Amino acid sequence: METFYITTPIYYVNADPHLGHAYTTIMADSMSRFHKMLGKDTFFLTGTDEHGDKIAESAKKNGEGVRDYADRVSRKFYELWPELGVENDSFIRTTDPEHVECVQRFLQLVYDQGDIYFGEYGGYYCFGCERFFTEKELDSGNCPDHQEPPEFIQENNYFFRMSRYQEWLRDYIQQNPGFIQPEGYRKEVLAMLRDPLEDLCISRPKSRLQWGVELPFDSGYVTYVWFDALINYISALGWPEGEKYSRYWPAAHHLVAKDILKPHAVFWPTMLRSAGLPIYQGLRVHGYWKVQEEKMSKSMGNVVSPLQLRSSYGLDGFRFFLLREMQFGHDGNFSEEGLINRFNS
Repeated sequence: METFYITTPIYYVNADPHLGHAYTTIMADSMSRFHKMLGKDTFFLTGTDEHGDKIAESAKKNGEGVRDYADRVSRKFYELWPELGVENDSFIRTTDPEHVECVQRFLQLVYDQGDIYFGEYGGYYCFGCERFFTEKELDSGNCPDHQEPPEFIQENNYFFRMSRYQEWLRDYIQQNPGFIQPEGYRKEVLAMLRDPLEDLCISRPKSRLQWGVELPFDSGYVTYVWFDALINYISALGWPEGEKYSRYWPAAHHLVAKDILKPHAVFWPTMLRSAGLPIYQGLRVHGYWKVQEEKMSKSMGNVVSPLQLRSSYGLDGFRFFLLREMQFGHDGNFSEEGLINRFNS
């Protein structure tokens, strides 16, 4: 029987679920249902991403232990999906012991391959994004997403030789036109790969961050949250020996929002290539939901609650609006008036 494997990103537990999370998950649910109707053996995965600076900081702000905080917010996501008619086959947490073990095994494999090295690095670090930026990537000296100046940090860390796989990745994307869709995002990734690709800093010293997966080859460091998080797509299938891995991974498709295009289109394929694993089949990228043309954010106070809308307009009306209103790949503008008009028509 033909198989189909669809994933959402695993959602960061630094804030409650909002309309954007609901859209991605309902879109993935609809794709899963469609492929089931075609008679395929389908597997649909979602979950939560629970390590890193932002989680530790959010827990501290809430006056909670970091584990208690992660448990509480992850449960909100877990309990939301049935309320929105989502029928996922599995829900993964990056704090699951099986996932942690899988990440360490993957890291050791890449390390043994000679693709991880130790070095000193100085860079502009945004705690909101949990990543280093080059000067070229900054917007007038600010983080392009948070519009605040990042902090310059100089420290010793471990690096993944991502640059080793730049030419391979560029050739692979050019030779497989359907790999990244819509086409505009494929072009965006190819544009990223025109400039030399820097190696990826994949660790954080425990002196700065304790909350993460410990490196298997150095107990003084934890894994960079993205290197940890991306591996969920195979750890949830029981990689490397799991029956689900051999059954579903050859038919894997990832569904993501455009803000996490680079980790999925550049970090993840090069990580898989280094580890000697097959590349996923496709990456499908959607735009943002905006409210009065502004991106939703807690700081703007314009976050839309999916449960509130479902209660007001019913589940079918809410799901229909999300899938019908946004042209896939482009940004959509949310307003309650628009939902009412769409519902009534």
